[in-house]
Amino acid sequence: MRKLWVLLKLNFRAMLRAFSFRSGAGSSKKKAAGGLGALLLMAFLALYLSGVYSFLLASMLAEVGIVEMVLPLMALMACVMSLMFTLFAASGLVFGGKDSDIVLALPVPAFTVMLSKILALYLENLVFCGLWMLPTGAAYLVYAGLGAGQAAGFCVRLLAAALFLPLLPSVLALLGGWVIAYFSGRMKHKSLVGTVLSIVLTGAVLVGSLQINALAAALLQNIEGVRRTLHTWLLPLGLLLDGLAGSWGALLGFLLISLAPFLVLVWGMSTQYKRILSSLASHDAQRLQAA
Repeated sequence: MRKLWVLLKLNFRAMLRAFSFRSGAGSSKKKAAGGLGALLLMAFLALYLSGVYSFLLASMLAEVGIVEMVLPLMALMACVMSLMFTLFAASGLVFGGKDSDIVLALPVPAFTVMLSKILALYLENLVFCGLWMLPTGAAYLVYAGLGAGQAAGFCVRLLAAALFLPLLPSVLALLGGWVIAYFSGRMKHKSLVGTVLSIVLTGAVLVGSLQINALAAALLQNIEGVRRTLHTWLLPLGLLLDGLAGSWGALLGFLLISLAPFLVLVWGMSTQYKRILSSLASHDAQRLQAA
């Protein structure tokens, strides 16, 4: 546990330095401070954007008696936006860290190394997803008209869900980061991949955020279809909806379905971590020689 804690602190600091707006040779303390500032900006954006969209959407849905649907919709939006923030961090931190080979040579299990890296990603996602769900919960409480006892139970369930929801974008970021690192190592213009993808993702989020009224209208026209989707293709969000509505069994199902893929993926990748890093490094070297 001590080794995990030490590695987690190192990886989180490395992520903050990478997240910094500062470039060039500056001190690591200044870069870390810049990264902390960027993280605080992310936290502010999560609270502000979620507050605006949650109350706007909840007010429209409350008029037709389906205010509870604001919970899975805003959770889905949180996962998408959080994934956008951490996708490239996963590529650099997990698969591009210069110290990974050195750390793996130490008497530390590969599972511990991998877990420390993805936990650093989880903490970044927790800042965004966790804070994002707080205004969403507040909007639901305002428009749902729950009693004091029901509201207290909802707050407890919301806090538990907010802790586990960031595991979903963390898993997707790890998989997406591996894909980005894999294809970047095979391209002459390595930075082009990140630039193009960041532009596409940012544009998609901006377009989607401008369609909030259209989203509410589409939801009202096909509410039964949306509920079926939440309990099939988007099962974690369906369990989240039922859990926050009062089902402790559904909430437990959501917690397990969020945690299990996280642990399985960390274990699976840790068994092949050295091979993955060696493969990426060899393709990087071949690309540089060809250039």
